[in-house]
Amino acid sequence: MPRTHRLGRVVASTTVTLVSLGGLTALAPPASAVPPTLGTVTAWGSNDAGQNAVPASLGGQEVVAVSDAINNSMALTADGKVTAWGSGDPVTRVPAGLDHVTAISAGYMTDLALDGDGKVTAWGTNYNGSTVVPASLATKTVTKIAAGVYHELALDQDGKVTAWGHNGFGATNVPPVLNAKTVTAIAASDQTSMALTSDGTIVFWGYPQTGLTAVPTSPAGTRFVDIALGNQSAMALTSDGRVVAWGTGPASVVPGSLNGKTVTAIDAGMGHNTALLSDGTVASWGSNTYGESAVPAGLTGVTQVSAGSGHTLALVGGRAGTFDTAPTASISGTPRVGVPLTASPGTVSPTPDSYTYRWFADGTAIPGADQATYVPAPAQKHTAITVTVTAHRARYVSSASTSAPTADVATNLAPTLDLTVADASIRRGSSTRLTWTSHEATGYLTAAGGWYGAQATSGTATIRQNALGATTYVLRATNANGTTTAQITLHVTRQAKALAVSAGDGLRLRGTDLIVTASRLDPAEPYTVRVAGTRVATGTANSSGHVVRTVTIPRSTDEGRARVTVTGAESDRTGRDTVRVVRAKHLGLALAKRVRASAHQSVRVTGLAGGEKVTVRYQGRRVSPQGAHADARGTYATTFGVAASWGTKTVQVTGRFAGRTAVRSFEVVRRCRVGHICG
Repeated sequence: MPRTHRLGRVVASTTVTLVSLGGLTALAPPASAVPPTLGTVTAWGSNDAGQNAVPASLGGQEVVAVSDAINNSMALTADGKVTAWGSGDPVTRVPAGLDHVTAISAGYMTDLALDGDGKVTAWGTNYNGSTVVPASLATKTVTKIAAGVYHELALDQDGKVTAWGHNGFGATNVPPVLNAKTVTAIAASDQTSMALTSDGTIVFWGYPQTGLTAVPTSPAGTRFVDIALGNQSAMALTSDGRVVAWGTGPASVVPGSLNGKTVTAIDAGMGHNTALLSDGTVASWGSNTYGESAVPAGLTGVTQVSAGSGHTLALVGGRAGTFDTAPTASISGTPRVGVPLTASPGTVSPTPDSYTYRWFADGTAIPGADQATYVPAPAQKHTAITVTVTAHRARYVSSASTSAPTADVATNLAPTLDLTVADASIRRGSSTRLTWTSHEATGYLTAAGGWYGAQATSGTATIRQNALGATTYVLRATNANGTTTAQITLHVTRQAKALAVSAGDGLRLRGTDLIVTASRLDPAEPYTVRVAGTRVATGTANSSGHVVRTVTIPRSTDEGRARVTVTGAESDRTGRDTVRVVRAKHLGLALAKRVRASAHQSVRVTGLAGGEKVTVRYQGRRVSPQGAHADARGTYATTFGVAASWGTKTVQVTGRFAGRTAVRSFEVVRRCRVGHICG
């Protein structure tokens, strides 16, 4: 298991979800539960900033991991709390409320902590963004962390590395070669970074410190299982417990005293290196200016070691118990808004004192979701839910498991459905377009009414309709919560058309009948007849689309030309003709009162309509020409002979319209000889 590194070492963590114990190597975990022992911190080397003054507050607490940097130190206790001491405030100012921590890593300007949910917290001096954890990690589960001098590293459960902070010499430019590999360990130092992949390959990037880039190969028959990176040297631990070092300075030379011994953990400081042996003792070599390499005599029972700049920390004892059977988180229930989901930890041995829960939606923690049961809210719709269940037992390493994701959370509402039509009224034979969109529907939509069959949840359709009248198009969307129905009504009307209309020739008197004919309508098509804008008749065309209709000219019609229109079912299916309308007046008849026998009588008729036909009769006999009619002023004049008989005679004038007549009488007198007066 990896352990806490100084300057970029991962704080020990057996898996993404297990609290690290510190000085264990990446060897396989024990097959059965390990009983816990209380851990204490031992420090040696420089104490000029109080970095070796272990706080009294740690007395009696169960320390499970330590980490130190240049002038600052940290300890992680079994309750998930972090204690920091030394100089370098704000780097020693642990954020309030930080708990559930499973791993720590101390850096020069920035400290890191990893919690049981795989999320990273950074604090200290924000040099080039070193305390700003990248947003990309919010959706990932981090398994290991490494704090460097000016930059930071994180390793996620997919074996990918994220780097941030100061990018001096490309220290945060993760090499593309790692994209196709699975990284198992990371380390960071002063503007340098290093990663170990699952195939035992070590990749170095950043400042090309002399000798550091010349990574050696692992001894024959072994592979590298862990790494550590210092200022001038680097180390790797082999699968058989040997140490390989390279770089410059005395720290790059592994002491012969390690020959034949099994090393379980390594850590690199600024100028010195440390190794934890399988017998619980510590070896240290390299710089010893402040006594940092002078391991206290008789120090045994060490479970983790951390090398800083001029000082070293060791965790003595502190072996928390491990669960024989870890949690196996699972979720029961239907993933739907408003429907409870329940987390199960599975069977855990020995029995935990308690469990904690953290729910996630698509990998993002759901605020406040920390109980065994969670009811998805609308905000979680269309996300996959997971839960991390962590088992806790006094003096045991907390053990966590993340469930498999559920299916996407479904809505608790019936589907939404919107159906629109480009034009709700079209002409016969033309087309329009239906458009629809549905959300939350299960499967296809169902069409009915003017169409039928299955439709996609969104789409368009071109509708061409020849049947006149209204046609309703229905669409239904269904899910487990119900069915939503939408419909539109399409109105189909006839095409525009010019009708043939005739109202006859000649003059027409207001209030009299008029025969109107029309053709080119549809069979049984409704029509309306108007004279001078006044509706005078309605009906339907015959089976041939013809109309013959007698109508009455409204008495309110103005004299002159009046338009006679026939309109079909649509306003632009129309035709027209014109008639001349006149107003009936009393006829005036002027003639001589006395006319000699055999002379001529002059007749003048007024009050006629212009062009109106007129008949003049004398003593019942027609004396006006056939087709006689008034002039434009409505006047007609004629003469006729009165014959030889004398006495009272009658003249009758009849106009064509409404049978108007005027009658006058006059006297026919005897003709006298010249010079005589006749009575």
